[in-house]
Amino acid sequence: MPKLEFHFDFLSPYTYLASTQISALAQRTGSSVTYTPFRILELMKLVGNRPTTMESANKYRYANGDLGRWAARYQTPVNPHPNLRQFDYG
Repeated sequence: MPKLEFHFDFLSPYTYLASTQISALAQRTGSSVTYTPFRILELMKLVGNRPTTMESANKYRYANGDLGRWAARYQTPVNPHPNLRQFDYG
């Protein structure tokens, strides 16, 4: 049986969108799914990266539009927590 590995961060809206699709993908491909949580900010620190959407209003607006496009494609509502940008990601 094929296996899918789904690595996710609970705070990521892209994780949420992907999570709405993973079961159907597994079913279509006859795969099992292994779910593995991780913290994207810890990974970013390891590779010398940082969340630019937290630093750039333009990138933040673009990302929100991008999320809206994916949500429409998946026919899935997206209602991010209003204080998402204020969470302690450390």
